[in-house]
Amino acid sequence: MIKKMAYILLLPFFFMLTGCKNSKVSMKELSFDDMMGKQMECWQHVCTPLDYSNLDFFKQIYTKKLKEDFTLNEHLRIPKVLHFIWLGPKEFPRESIPNVLSWIKHHPGWEVKFWTDRARNLPSDAMKECFLSSWNNTDLELCYKKSSNYAERSDLMRYEILLSQGGVYVDHDVKCMTSFDSLHDKYELYCGLELPSQTPIPSSIHVTNNIIASRKGHPVLERCVKWIPTQWDEVEALYPGIDKMSVISRIANRTFLAFADSVRLLADKTTNDMVFPAFYFNAPSDEQAIYARHLYAGTWFQTENAFEKMARQRLMMLSKKVNKVLLFSGIAFFVNLLFFIILIIKISQNKRIRDSN
Repeated sequence: MIKKMAYILLLPFFFMLTGCKNSKVSMKELSFDDMMGKQMECWQHVCTPLDYSNLDFFKQIYTKKLKEDFTLNEHLRIPKVLHFIWLGPKEFPRESIPNVLSWIKHHPGWEVKFWTDRARNLPSDAMKECFLSSWNNTDLELCYKKSSNYAERSDLMRYEILLSQGGVYVDHDVKCMTSFDSLHDKYELYCGLELPSQTPIPSSIHVTNNIIASRKGHPVLERCVKWIPTQWDEVEALYPGIDKMSVISRIANRTFLAFADSVRLLADKTTNDMVFPAFYFNAPSDEQAIYARHLYAGTWFQTENAFEKMARQRLMMLSKKVNKVLLFSGIAFFVNLLFFIILIIKISQNKRIRDSN
């Protein structure tokens, strides 16, 4: 009886030690809702009819297209090119260099382009520097000149670049976990959903634009690029301020929403475009990340002061330390429990020996 109890109590400990071996496989085997954070606190933000409608829409796309075996014609394939963008006077963040290197490591032989508006040091010698001067006379050029926010300008650039060249756009604060070759071989466009959160756009269930892979001339990008100029001044009038909330709302409802809505409108009308649940590209931890992980080091509000930035970074560090403490505490608990069970068994055995004598 005591040995059986010991086995039951120690079973979670062995699962904890061995559960990481096939983490990527097990993550893919989760339900769509679980990969969208259903077991997490963020699920509280899924509450409106539009949220549930979007959740069901993207779930159907994922479930259907994941099982299908697509064969792409050569002209429909996504080019094996990685696009990074960094604009403005600030140097490329040192903390983002390992992210760039992770993409280069997992994609040997791919072309890596670094788009910028001025001469600067590149994060890696493996990158090709591409200047903004080679990107003009486009549908979004006037919008680019009107915008004073570098994050918004980056949104405009990524859409135009992917529309005209194809490839994979990647935010600087996204870490690559494995090769994207298998996705490239199957889809004409793919992107990911964000974990549910409080957001200035209509729904907490939405496509994000930190990773976009697309073939040249894709209809989703065409619609996106055409929509932005028609709504530019209208959204500006709705959110005219220069305060943080106005800036975030303006960008979210102008350049960010343009891509999210284009995917929502067209994703079910095409054969092999895919929208992945959050754990594929936007998981909350490395252990849950399937292909990549967004680290959320960027900000849409460029006037974030040193104190705000320091506070955000300290909170992230504190969160990591707390997770480590909890892990070690859990291990220590199970080790102590093991010794306690062994002690109980020994005492019981000694008692039986004494009683038999």
